Amino acid sequence: MSKIVNFPNGAVVIQRDHATCVDLRGDAGREFIVDCARSSEGLLSDGELQNKYGLDEAILQQLVESKTVTRAIRTERARRKQTGDAAREAATPQAA
Repeated sequence: MSKIVNFPNGAVVIQRDHATCVDLRGDAGREFIVDCARSSEGLLSDGELQNKYGLDEAILQQLVESKTVTRAIRTERARRKQTGDAAREAATPQAA
């Protein structure tokens, strides 16, 4: 079972199986945010995102409700649009 832990300093940690914590400010967290942005762009399905990170529907809902996470995803989407990454991936048949 996964859960989100929000810290006062703005950090958000996804805790999985009481052993693995992913701080969204680190490398693994950055990869997660990029994948969330790709999912919101239709380049990765919610199911693929869930399978990759071992998330259930409840944790996805918590992520959607997290202002910190949604802000990070919006920022990443803007960066991907500005750099052309989103368009390049969308034009590639094997985008995932």
